[in-house]
Amino acid sequence: MSDTFNADMRKLTKKLSDLEKKQIPFASSLALNKLAVLGQRAAVRGLVVHIDKPTPFTKRGIRVRRSNKSNLVSAVFVQDIQAEYLKFAVFGGNRKPKGRALIIPVQQRLNQYGNLPKNKIKNLMARDDTFALVNSPRAGIYQRLKNGRLKLLVSFKGGADYRSIYPFKQIVVKEVQRYVESAFRSSLQRALSSAK
Repeated sequence: MSDTFNADMRKLTKKLSDLEKKQIPFASSLALNKLAVLGQRAAVRGLVVHIDKPTPFTKRGIRVRRSNKSNLVSAVFVQDIQAEYLKFAVFGGNRKPKGRALIIPVQQRLNQYGNLPKNKIKNLMARDDTFALVNSPRAGIYQRLKNGRLKLLVSFKGGADYRSIYPFKQIVVKEVQRYVESAFRSSLQRALSSAK
């Protein structure tokens, strides 16, 4: 999952001197990399706005692929491991479990990121008053209460439907368009100051 861009610099370079024109590939590469970093930061901020309590691991998944003078393309992308689950927030769709079922907490204390704490399932199953019901429409982990009733603690689902809530591409493109001219102008100044 990525968004690449190679901004059109032609109208910005029409009135440049020969020395300036020689520095265009270097300046363009600097500008593209600057824009990619701005796009990355905007995408991370967007995670916090559109997704409830994203983990530091999820935020670290948004990365930048840098350009160079011979390859004037930079990219903002999501690493494969985070893209596996973030794609449902971006595109929506039906999520199928990797294992036997998706684990959906029911009235369980969640960690600061809204997830079940590590080893929670193992700890629940180690208790004397719980059992797992599988191969049933009401599959899950249940607790036997003193009055003989059962309390659902964790539900096992064969899939879950998600709607698109995180406009990754729109966030990146909007940020890049906002800064493309200033990024190129400052990068050209830097390239000229380092020209030999």
